[in-house]
Amino acid sequence: MTAAQCLLKNAGFDTGAANPSGTFDVGTTSATTRFQQDRGLAATGIVDSHTWTALLSTGDTPTLRVGSTGYAVTRLQRALTAALSRTVSADGQFGPLTEQAVRDYQTARSLGADGIVGPLTWTALQAGR
Repeated sequence: MTAAQCLLKNAGFDTGAANPSGTFDVGTTSATTRFQQDRGLAATGIVDSHTWTALLSTGDTPTLRVGSTGYAVTRLQRALTAALSRTVSADGQFGPLTEQAVRDYQTARSLGADGIVGPLTWTALQAGR
């Protein structure tokens, strides 16, 4: 739960605590609900796979493809893990396994499976799709 609290705070949704407590308290539920409403998700206050996907992908949206590296790739890999319900290694290296995960995600969401993470793929991820 600490991770969700940190991600919520980084996304601008304060849980009311100075530091993440790791406890799913009223402040965390409220922040989660506000985040879900902001992203057009079902406002349940529960951090489900859609909410995790949106939280984990929050941030800048550079075009990523095979050969890309860095924190944006790590965010992508974590978001794909949540979205696909399978582990995508979060090593910050956009290699063939990440490309296949991107293609699988794009295919499942009818985004045009080119294996490149551009605006449409980022938008879907950040919407928790």
